[in-house]
Amino acid sequence: RMLNELKIIHQYDLTKSLNKWSKELSSFKMVKYYANLVFKEAIRLKIIYENPMDLIIVPKIKRSVGDEKLTNFWTKEEMAKFFKQLDATYSDHNQKAVAMFRVAFFTGMRKGELLALTIDDIDFKKQTLRINKTVSRGIDNTPIITTPKTKTSVRTIGLDDETCKVLKHWIIELRKQMFNLGYNIDTTKNQLLFPNTQNQLLSLTKLNKWLQFVIDAYNKNHKDKLKRINVHGIRHTACSLMLESGSSIKAVQLQLGHSDTSQIMKVYWHISTKTQLDTVNNLAKFVNF
Repeated sequence: RMLNELKIIHQYDLTKSLNKWSKELSSFKMVKYYANLVFKEAIRLKIIYENPMDLIIVPKIKRSVGDEKLTNFWTKEEMAKFFKQLDATYSDHNQKAVAMFRVAFFTGMRKGELLALTIDDIDFKKQTLRINKTVSRGIDNTPIITTPKTKTSVRTIGLDDETCKVLKHWIIELRKQMFNLGYNIDTTKNQLLFPNTQNQLLSLTKLNKWLQFVIDAYNKNHKDKLKRINVHGIRHTACSLMLESGSSIKAVQLQLGHSDTSQIMKVYWHISTKTQLDTVNNLAKFVNF
């Protein structure tokens, strides 16, 4: 019935609905995404022949004065608490989660980029990681490998010593696990670095489930509570700590794959309270009165 009703949906109706959703729903972009999938499925079934979503102007979400305060990130101390709990929770039976979080936090890469990684993207001699693909949702909501978000998303980034060590350990463990499941990753072309048990793309929701599980475990066992963030908050955290550790805005831009520095300046620079305090304290010390 719903697909038949698609025949009479007009551009005006969609524009009106999108404007309403953008004002009322915090998950507006996700709702728009799923609505778009419905129309794509209708085209596939030849119920309609044009996607009305392609004809509308997506409303810009206006933020109130207080919205610029971002909380979806961790400080260095909070990140340390997470990794301690991660080791206690997963080190004995889920090395995949341990390795994925290590790479995510210490590179700042997007979740889709992380899931699309293959073993041959790593150059252990040069200690680099090549990012040239990402994972997104297909029409049937299954994960598929696609081209990156932007041209600047295609990049080669550096890996620290400990991350390389964790990845080497994980690949050895992966080889054992997949062999027991009937797969020889040494002969598999474009072998995924973080596959599921069918040696296919891992679910896009898996990493967030692991993240929330570790946060819950920490909060259950400690009086001080670990703030709840989502997977994108890992990217925010990485960016914030890169800046706090002294990296230039341009260097962080290249590491994260942004097309320019404006997003770093507008979205990330003020994340770190320590950086803000250092700035004003340095000024006070300089003028000395």
